[in-house]
This record gives sequence, structure tokens and C-alpha cells, in this order.
Amino acid sequence: MRKTFLMILLVALYQNTNAATVPENAATPALMIRLSANGKLISFSNFLYLTPKEFANISGKKMNFFERIKFKAAQKIAKRFVEKKGTIGLFNQRKRKGFFSSWSWHWGGFAFGFLPILGPIVCLFFSDDYKWDRFSTALFMNGIIASAALIFLQVYGG
Repeated sequence: MRKTFLMILLVALYQNTNAATVPENAATPALMIRLSANGKLISFSNFLYLTPKEFANISGKKMNFFERIKFKAAQKIAKRFVEKKGTIGLFNQRKRKGFFSSWSWHWGGFAFGFLPILGPIVCLFFSDDYKWDRFSTALFMNGIIASAALIFLQVYGG
């Protein structure tokens, strides 16, 4: 028993001592973005602070009003990727800030949708990343059920 434990301990220590390490002073390469107009590369951090005029000079293409709006919207979306530490994180993109952001179907909200009026209210008490998806789906299901009930009453009611 002691030999087995000692062997496992030695193997674990050996694995840790031979782990690869990255020197702290090694320069990390910047994330580069390819411009679709001419194929030039620009760093992500430079892209965040470009003006539409500078971007037009770099890309070599004059931008109309709608392209400038799309460019500024792309910059705002890209700024959401940057975390407080200065690193680029993709996991914080799932967090939605409000009801009118993009919506996707949620099965929990579907189940809560069968509780008239109470279902969407209960959905508001959850505080996870899917709160607004759950609420929207429950509200959507409440609307469908209410519409079906009104149609039923119109057709088969007195």
C-alpha cells in the first residue's frame, strides 16, 4: 500500500516539475483583424479607437453614411469584448442587459408561459444570464394562450 501511494506521489510530482512555462517577459501577439476592403491587418486595440475618417484612409474606400453607422456599431460591439483587466473575453457576451436586446427561445419560459400573468412575473425573479430570454418566452406564450382563448370564445361562445 505504501509503495503504491509513494509511486502515485512521485508520478504527480514528476508531472508538475516538467510542465511547460511561458516566460513572463515574452511579448504576447496582438489580436489582428483583417479589413475586408483591401485585406490589410489592423490590431484589435487600434480598431477600437479609429475614427471613420481614419478607417476610410486605411481601407482606401470612402464610406457613406450607413457604412459609418455600421462601423461605429461594430466598434461598440467590439468594446464589449474587452474586460476590465484589458483582456479579451468572449464569455461576457451572453449577458444581456435588457428586454429589447436580441431574444432567443427558452424552454423554462415556455413552461412558465402556461401560468397566466403570473408566469412572466415569476421569470423576473431569476437573476441569471437567461433572465430576459425566459421572460420574453413566457410573455410570448401568455399572448398565444390569451389569443387562442379569445378566438375560442368568439367561435364557440354565445
